[in-house]
Amino acid sequence: MDHDSKKIIENILGRSRDSELFVIKKNWERIAGPALADKCKPIAYENGTIRVECRSSAVAALVSQTKKGVIKRASELLPSSGIVDLRTSIAY
Repeated sequence: MDHDSKKIIENILGRSRDSELFVIKKNWERIAGPALADKCKPIAYENGTIRVECRSSAVAALVSQTKKGVIKRASELLPSSGIVDLRTSIAY
């Protein structure tokens, strides 16, 4: 595969991730629930992992405790995306 073809494929894959992140962000309150949605936000999506930035370590711990439900609701919203994990970070 030549260099131009690789760039085109990378661009398409990048747009796909961006559109999935857009859908996740747009529906975040529905995915995470209103209480969590006010305290954290999705910041990235790549390789089946949603990255979420939380206001505090307590919120990050709560997100981790509800991880299965969040992944399930996100997967229902984007069934073809292959969402399998959720990672948290703390905004400083």
